[in-house]
Amino acid sequence: MEAHNQEKIIQTYFSKYPLYLRLGENIKEAVENLLIEKGIETISVNYRVKKLEQFLQKVERKKCANPFEQMTDICGIRVICYLKKDIKKIEEIVGKEFEIVERNKKLSNLPLREFGYRSKHLIIKIKSDWAKTPNYRGLENLKAELQIRTILMHAWAEIEHK
Repeated sequence: MEAHNQEKIIQTYFSKYPLYLRLGENIKEAVENLLIEKGIETISVNYRVKKLEQFLQKVERKKCANPFEQMTDICGIRVICYLKKDIKKIEEIVGKEFEIVERNKKLSNLPLREFGYRSKHLIIKIKSDWAKTPNYRGLENLKAELQIRTILMHAWAEIEHK
């Protein structure tokens, strides 16, 4: 990556970082409330915004010419639930409340060793109606990756990471 181009990407990253933090916090809170309304118990709903170093590594690795359009996981939300059957229910709830841009099912055709990576990945955006409210204003064009997995899938992923 050219130094001038990298500098521009870094400046854009820092200007958008607070927006991605707001996006993560707002989606996390909305998902928690929606799941409580529907009586679905979870272990946790968390979010993170990709740190600059990891962001730049991915830009380089994936040869992203326009990383803020191409990368869908700058903001990541993870829902950890108890039961496999809850994954589908959570996906349906999210589908009604958010715009699903892409679905990526990482549940099949994986060797046993990669059990932890089996989860439902949704690329979501907030709906245009929500963008009219103060909490979501300015976030309508940002994407987030929402992962849904069970506690056992999550535990396995953590063990594999070590």
